[in-house]
Amino acid sequence: MIPAALPDAVRTSGEFLVRCQRPDGGWGYHLGNRMSFVEPTAWALAALADDPAVGETTMARAVAFLLANQNSDGGWANVPGMPSDMMTARVVLALAGRPGCEVAVARGADWLRRSELAQGGWGWCFGTTGFVETAAYAIVALCAVGQMETPKRYIDYITGLRCADGGWCSHVPKKVGFDQRSQVSITPLGVVALCRLGLRPSTNLELGAAVDLVTGWVERGVVTTAYSLALMLWALREADRAGSAATAAELALLLRGGDGGWNGSVLQTAIMRRGLAWLTST
Repeated sequence: MIPAALPDAVRTSGEFLVRCQRPDGGWGYHLGNRMSFVEPTAWALAALADDPAVGETTMARAVAFLLANQNSDGGWANVPGMPSDMMTARVVLALAGRPGCEVAVARGADWLRRSELAQGGWGWCFGTTGFVETAAYAIVALCAVGQMETPKRYIDYITGLRCADGGWCSHVPKKVGFDQRSQVSITPLGVVALCRLGLRPSTNLELGAAVDLVTGWVERGVVTTAYSLALMLWALREADRAGSAATAAELALLLRGGDGGWNGSVLQTAIMRRGLAWLTST
């Protein structure tokens, strides 16, 4: 059952994000930040995209900030003016399908393809070790723009990073040489990636085991941070597990601040809002 407080949470979280927008059109990580960053800006734009209460000026300023900070190589850095990194995937996802952004999105997607590591996956910066988190965001972005031509290769890469218990962690288990437990803040991203690549938990055993791990964490109430709950809402949305997502939402609402956001964080609030808004439409 959908929590009764959910519509109010969706409304006030949107208001929180709008209040946090900086004069340059971007967002910092928290209310009061004196600098805008690409990551929270991309997430805030994505979170507000389907909200009719948000004025077009707010959205246009956010788009303009991101477009103005695209690097000459087609990518984006989290800190404007720095070399391109995996923040590019966040921006491609946020701008995909927006009128007037087609060229920028195509250049960003091209940067992602060029930056794939020879051994597969993506590092935070080109040439560094690949992780499931970076690969998941790149996969989601490339799928969003219809440029996922060899899904099996990426499915094999993501499943090859699984921990022994069926989820994922922030390291590369085989590379470090010892078993590690899955993490509640990383496993949802592996689920999202595999779902975007066309797998379903009902027909793929590996994905099904990972989704069961996520739902088990939620149902047992072991997830206690807003960030992890927000990512789990995203994963449960992709896996079409509305019942468990409603339970995650109940836990998340207990952590909501009086300002309408979570921990005063633009990033956490934006990711959370996307999951909660989905629940209101189910």
